[in-house]
Amino acid sequence: MVRSLPQPDNRCYIGVGGSGKTTLALAHAAAFDRVIICDPNAERDYGLFGQVVQDRAALVRAAAAPSFRLTWRFDLGEPEPAYDWATRVAWAAGDCCLIWDEAENYHEGGRILPWGRRAWNQGRHRRLHVFALTRSCFAIDRTLTRNVTRACIFATQEPRDLAWLDGFLRSSDALDAIATLPKYHAYDWRQGRGGCVKLSTFA
Repeated sequence: MVRSLPQPDNRCYIGVGGSGKTTLALAHAAAFDRVIICDPNAERDYGLFGQVVQDRAALVRAAAAPSFRLTWRFDLGEPEPAYDWATRVAWAAGDCCLIWDEAENYHEGGRILPWGRRAWNQGRHRRLHVFALTRSCFAIDRTLTRNVTRACIFATQEPRDLAWLDGFLRSSDALDAIATLPKYHAYDWRQGRGGCVKLSTFA
């Protein structure tokens, strides 16, 4: 039986390409012995971090091991079923870190599929640590802000994304900081603690 986490560990990494999201998320994922990464773009760093898997049955077999670091690669032609499959595998395995890279691809029309919603909202009961990386927070389901415990926000100037963040952070000082962040710096927000600017990578 998998014991629950005392509270959810749901993290969002937000920012434009090349801002440092992947590097920071992998630094955080390194703390876990069991990791599944949804890697739709065949990122070099993900391939170096975990065993590359492209077959559904192989992903299930590999996630049955006591420890694993798996990089799940798939065709972006039909991204949602591929993300959903990895999420189902992580749920079945329990006690692991699940990374959704380019998470907006899992949120067609701004709504996440049921397995993603379940992992985000009830994942702590399966000891799931869920990391969502996105270039455009405007494109993702608001479910994520309702149950996020940590957000690492890199520079963004897109008005719709800033409006989305305003509804989440409710701090003009935070928004001003995010709009002017230097490269590889992030605004690190934690539930109940607020946020501050940090140089990536940080614990």
